[in-house]
Amino acid sequence: MSGVSCVLLLSPLDGKTSGSQLLENLMRKVELLGAVRTGRMHIESAFYMSGSAKAHCKNFQIMTSTEFPASCFVLTDNGTMLVADLAFREFAGYLKASYQRKKKLQVEGKGIKYKIGDFAINFVTLFMGQSAAVKGYLVEVDIQLCFNIFLPEVSLRNAVELL
Repeated sequence: MSGVSCVLLLSPLDGKTSGSQLLENLMRKVELLGAVRTGRMHIESAFYMSGSAKAHCKNFQIMTSTEFPASCFVLTDNGTMLVADLAFREFAGYLKASYQRKKKLQVEGKGIKYKIGDFAINFVTLFMGQSAAVKGYLVEVDIQLCFNIFLPEVSLRNAVELL
């Protein structure tokens, strides 16, 4: 997504509601506000760790998203972020002598996208490793303005408070 985004990690406040119920309630509220379901989304993150203590970069993550189908994002432990062609995922496989992929640290997210006015909202369920157990829920709210506004962060904050 482009524009100004806010990502929220969901957790039930009352202890009685499950995370999936909370996510469904939020999706219902957004639909009542007039949001239109625009599709599904999928994100993946592969984690690689260095076997060498002398490596400049000890570990890195390769993230892919259906929001950016031709790109992947490489995040290193020293804070560097690289936007690369999707083929970079295959390149990481050639680094087996230096970096090992940690499947237990792999994160996968599946979700539903909504659009309401200038706002795009993604509801994502997170899984970790090879497990089918849900590890968390995310809501991403993105403002995609069709005109210039002085403070889009204020508009975004107000929209998030509605949820």
